[in-house]
Amino acid sequence: MRATNGCGCGCCDCGASGPWGSAEYMVARSAQPPQFGHRMSFAAALSHNDANNVGLYRIYKSGRPIYSGRAAPGTIRNRLIQHRWCLTHLGIDPAPYQVSLGPMRGMSAPQVIAAEKSEIRRMRRNRVFRGTNIREGEMFGAAAYF
Repeated sequence: MRATNGCGCGCCDCGASGPWGSAEYMVARSAQPPQFGHRMSFAAALSHNDANNVGLYRIYKSGRPIYSGRAAPGTIRNRLIQHRWCLTHLGIDPAPYQVSLGPMRGMSAPQVIAAEKSEIRRMRRNRVFRGTNIREGEMFGAAAYF
């Protein structure tokens, strides 16, 4: 049975918001995966023009990707500022970390979210990295990389 009148469950085209966000997030198709640029320091990434866009980014340490994230809504620059703040707040020098940017100009937040999910699946399937993208991993698994 299809729900109606703005139920927010994502089962129809009502477009209402439920506890997980709008129904649009439930059905978004991934945009073309972004082209990631070269690796650079946090400082260089923050001043790069591509950081002014929504999109995906990767964080590396010792040449290994340790995190793949998204910026949407918001910009890549805003997310990198948050990551850098966390490192420095914990007393961790951000200098050994590098970042590559994958801007997705003109894409909607649901498209960027879908692209992030695809990127994380691809990286895990290809064993590129163990990943710290799940909430528990961000709290406990990431410590092994620092």
